[in-house]
Order: sequence, then structure tokens, then C-alpha cells
Amino acid sequence: RQATRPKPQVRCTFSVAWARRPAVGASLPRTLGVASTTIAIRTMKILLTRLLFALGLLACSSATWACGIVYGKDWAFLTETPTGWSSACHKQAMEGTAITLWRSDQKPDSADSLIYVTVSTKDLPTLHAFASDAIARFKSSAPSVRVSLLEPPEASAKVKVELVGFSGAPPGDREELVAYIEGPTAYFIAVITAESAKSLAARRQDFLAFVSKFVPMERR
Repeated sequence: RQATRPKPQVRCTFSVAWARRPAVGASLPRTLGVASTTIAIRTMKILLTRLLFALGLLACSSATWACGIVYGKDWAFLTETPTGWSSACHKQAMEGTAITLWRSDQKPDSADSLIYVTVSTKDLPTLHAFASDAIARFKSSAPSVRVSLLEPPEASAKVKVELVGFSGAPPGDREELVAYIEGPTAYFIAVITAESAKSLAARRQDFLAFVSKFVPMERR
């Protein structure tokens, strides 16, 4: 598991401010007076602004929906973006991750917390062996990190999950929850990383809900 915090790219970049810029409209009949022309132009601008705003919302909604199923060469997973969060996946996610999530009222490169998922090959025979190996390697790279084994959230009976807490994780002194999840052809690592214990506490339930709805699949 990487201890770095790369900056994600934003998927939805529609701006209402951009929609309000004057647009070049069709020519109006010369018989219209100045007052009528002004009203007509104003009406056209309002309609255009509403149309562009609606298209922007549709684009963002489609982007979030598109991250409902994330897939790779021989793996895939079904997930749900928590209410109040935005998501980016595949090439739009931050480097090294399959999906990245951040609070919708914050910018991803300055958010107080991020959720992301990485994928690992299924080289070890059990999820516990994989999680233990990942924790040991992380501890060796960051000896001051404090590790806590936690009770995983309720998930599908067919989905195996191990939940771990990291305190004082690099870079800086971050607080993290990490869910190790077993899939048919890969292991998945879901992480929420927060700048403080307070931030983590505020987002904890969102992360647990995200993990509880995480469904690994095999891409055929």
C-alpha cells in the first residue's frame, strides 16, 4: 500500500459561472423595438443558462453513475458513492488507484479526507495472509505508525473483509482506516485517509457504508 497522497483529477468541471457568459444568439427581427429586443435577449440568456446548468448536472450525475462499476484486466467491483461525495474512476482517478472519492463541498487536492481503492494481485492464499503482509510492509516503511485491528462493517456474507486503523500515517501525521477485501481474482484495499482524528471521525460512517456496499467481481 502506498503511503503517498497523489492529487486526483476532477471528473466534473462544469461551471455555472461559465454558463452565464454572454453567448452569441440568432439575429432578431428588425421590427422589434429596443425594449422588446432587450427582453428577448434576456429571456434567451436565462433559457441558455438553465439549459447549460441542466446539462452540467447530467454530466456529473452520469460520471458518478459510471463509477458504479469499476474494472481492470481481470477484476471488477461494484460500489456506491456515498451521499455528499464525488467520485472519479479509471483514468480520471488519482494515479495508482481504481477509484477516488472526496467530499463534494471540497476540492480533491485540498480535501480533509479522501477515500480510494487500490488493487493487488492474488498471490497469497488467504485474505488474512495478504492483510498481515501489507501491514508488516507498511510498518517497516513507517515504524512510528500505530496499528489497531477493528471490527469490519457488515457486508455480504460472500465478501471477506478485514478492517485496520492506522494512526500517525505518513505523509505527515494522518489518520486512516483500511479495509482489505478479497475478490475472486484480486485483493482490494479500500482506504480513507484524513488529516486529523476529528476529520476521520466525521467521515468514518461514510467510509464504512462504502465498504459495506463494495462487491468484488470477476471480469470475464
